[in-house]
This record gives sequence, C-alpha cells and structure tokens, in this order.
Amino acid sequence: MSFSLRQVRYFEAVARCGSISLAAQSLAISQSTVTEALRELEVDLHCKLFERHARGVDLTLKGQQFLRHCHRILADVSDAREFLRQQEKFDTGRIVLGVTRLIAGYLLPRLLADFAREFPGVEIVLLEETSAHLEHMLVGGEIDVALMVLQPDARPSSLRTELVNLSHYRVWLPIGHPAGSKDLLSLRHLAHEKHIILASDELSDALLSLHRTLNTTLPRIFKTDSVEAARGLVAVRHAIAIMPDLVYRPWSLDGDKIEAHRVSENLPVTEAVIAWRRGSVLSPPIQGLIDVAVTLKHPRRT
Repeated sequence: MSFSLRQVRYFEAVARCGSISLAAQSLAISQSTVTEALRELEVDLHCKLFERHARGVDLTLKGQQFLRHCHRILADVSDAREFLRQQEKFDTGRIVLGVTRLIAGYLLPRLLADFAREFPGVEIVLLEETSAHLEHMLVGGEIDVALMVLQPDARPSSLRTELVNLSHYRVWLPIGHPAGSKDLLSLRHLAHEKHIILASDELSDALLSLHRTLNTTLPRIFKTDSVEAARGLVAVRHAIAIMPDLVYRPWSLDGDKIEAHRVSENLPVTEAVIAWRRGSVLSPPIQGLIDVAVTLKHPRRT
C-alpha cells in the first residue's frame, strides 16, 4: 500500500499545529480519523514520524525529512489545480489544423472527438494537403498545427514534432494464401505475386526504396490511392500489399477477410506526428490539441 494525498494533508496539518486535536479542528474532522491516518502512514513508511507527549507531538528526524517532501507534494497539487483552473479561461478560440489524406481517415476522428470533450468551445478548421505542402503552410504561418506522416529520418528542421502513432509494415495476404503458412515469411517468397502500392506521397516512396534495397522485383505493380481498394483486391486474391499497421483492418468492405504477416526483411517504420513551426508561441488551445494528439499513442482498452 502507498500513502495517499489525504494522509499527506493530515500529516502536514499535525506538524503545523503541533497537536492532533488542533489539527483535527483545523481540518474539521474527528481526532480519531487523524490518529488512524497517521498510524497507517507510519506503517506504510516503516518509520516513526512523531514523538507523542502530553502537550501534543514533536516531529522525529524522519518526520522532519518527510515534511519537506510533503510541502513540495502539496505545492505541486496546488499548482496543478491552478493550471487546470486557468485553462478554463482559454476554452474558446480557433485552430487551423492541416491533415494528410491518410491521417484524415484513421487518426483524425478520434483526435477531434477527444479534443472536443476537453475544449468544447474551440473551433477546429481543417485543411487536407500533402505532407510537403503542409510543411510549407506551417512555416508560412498559414496553419497552426498539422497531423501528418513523416519518415523517421525526414524530420524537417523548421518544425517541432510529437509522435502520435508508430506504425510497422506487414504483408497483407488473403485468407488461406500458401505463403501465410510459412514459419518465416520473406518478400522473396512473394516475388511472383502482383503487388499493390498505395499511391500516397507518405508511403509509396518508402516502399519503392525498400524493394530497391532488397533487390526484389515487383511484377505487375498496381498503384492506388485508396486503402479500401487495396484491402478489397487482397481479399479477393487479386494481389498482395505491403501496408503500415495504421491502416490495417482484417476485412474488406464486402466482408472478405485478409491477414497481415511479419516478414524476415527489415521493413520501414512510418511515424504519424503532430507538427508546428519551430519557435512559434503556442496558445493554450493549441498546446491542448498537441497534448490530446500525443495520447493517441495509447489505444483505449475495449
């Protein structure tokens, strides 16, 4: 068991008043409640905090040391309360948020829903563009923040970013595909298959670079800017695809199933980030949007 904030408050009051009875009066609670809380606190800390005597209590050395920490704990709690109280003053305003097409379909809905619960009075204006164009708009001050996909080694120096989603690539296969039964699947096992590449400025260059590095051929490449088209074509055994986990779903729009498999090759990693211009002053709503976006890294329990 760990000590509670309530016990810290009671301990501080007794140390300040020099008496359990006076502390109980200042806290407007019973003396027995304070006594029991102190007893539990000493048991939890495995040390004696007070010397009891007829006139009241005196702090032991351990008690004096612990009191210094309690002052910091209570000050931090007070600062946190004041921070949240001040945030209520800024629950209005307008944020121009840029997004890429890929992000708009997979991360944006939850971000907007979570942000609206925390900042119901803030208006979000959305603009959809490519990552390259969003970077220019951020630098030029045309938008406040952007939610986009960047490769780990391609972070623009003009921007500051926070990670929102880290997505590994896997091979999408239809249910029952022979390669899916292999203990260790390699892209070279799939060299004769038709491949689909997502024609997205965020993903296609990384995948083409991967295959050049691996010296694997891609017969009859089909490029599409539709994730749902890729999912459907894989499900009906027309082709296979290499896609990031961000866009993976185990079924197509027609209800046909697909599987995602790890491979032995070192596939790229895609990072979705929230970005803003380096050196810009962030208003409380914009900082709030960044904070909410960072929480997307932690999926909700279902």
